[in-house]
Amino acid sequence: MAFLLVYYLNLPVIAKKVAVLEAAMPTMITVAIVARQMSEKNSFASTVVFIANLLSFLTIPIFLVLTNKL
Repeated sequence: MAFLLVYYLNLPVIAKKVAVLEAAMPTMITVAIVARQMSEKNSFASTVVFIANLLSFLTIPIFLVLTNKL
């Protein structure tokens, strides 16, 4: 969705790259903190945040390659 959005916007190339990379970033740790405060099943939220951070080591370089084509 970020690619489609920035493709049609009249922005400088560097702004397009920043917007796409920002959208590709993993979820913040605040998700786990809020889940801990709201329910007792915070281990699931912590696990999801951990997995998302691990996957970002693969996905962010892919997005970097794709943003060079903008």
